[in-house]
Amino acid sequence: MLETLFPYVLNVHIGTALTIIAILLWVDTYMVRWVRGTIPVLDSQKISRFHILVWICLCIMITTGSLLFYPYKEFLIHETAFQLKMAFVLTLITNSFFIGNVMHLVRGRQYSELTSSLKTRLFVAGTISGAAWLGVLIAATQLAL
Repeated sequence: MLETLFPYVLNVHIGTALTIIAILLWVDTYMVRWVRGTIPVLDSQKISRFHILVWICLCIMITTGSLLFYPYKEFLIHETAFQLKMAFVLTLITNSFFIGNVMHLVRGRQYSELTSSLKTRLFVAGTISGAAWLGVLIAATQLAL
């Protein structure tokens, strides 16, 4: 039965990935506007919604990814691209907790008011997030299925 659902689950998986890309591009644009001073302070509700949306999408991706994995588990578990993809997913999950903590510290504050340490933490978290999402996408295209 799972084999007949495979194309639908794959479409949901890919569609969710595209949704996450759109959300993250919007968030990055929003954050750049804040850094440049176009937006004086971050809207707490917007930031919370973004973070929740990304979490929901990440949960959908993990669920659909698990369903896609199961029929091919004996093969995929030994695939380097799959192992790298899972390492990037773990990085994303870990980093999302860090981002949530850092975003809590910057709400209601102008970028110019932040300490250099906090600015660095924001930059590092954003860079890790971007690199991990890119890594997930590249690794996914290299799966030999």
